[in-house]
Amino acid sequence: MSSNQVQPRAILLRWGATEAQIDAIIPFTESPLEDEGRHQHISAIHECLELLYPNESDRQAFMNQRSNVALFGDKTPLEYMGSGSLRDLARAHDIIRSMLCI
Repeated sequence: MSSNQVQPRAILLRWGATEAQIDAIIPFTESPLEDEGRHQHISAIHECLELLYPNESDRQAFMNQRSNVALFGDKTPLEYMGSGSLRDLARAHDIIRSMLCI
């Protein structure tokens, strides 16, 4: 199944996100445009991670470990995205996408 066929919630669960993180990353909003933007970021992050880490357990490990990627600060990628901010979700997407260019 390709990434764009997987629902954002299912992707977050595969990454090991908690219910609280899922609720923060994809909250119920009144804005279909914001919802679509969040879903697109999650799908795009998933696609990047599939390229970086072919093994699903490696993708989950990356999302749940503090790494040398200084831009996440002292947080895991899931903790960073779990702020609930669309800006933080977009920034996480940018950081992970940039890892493909290294």
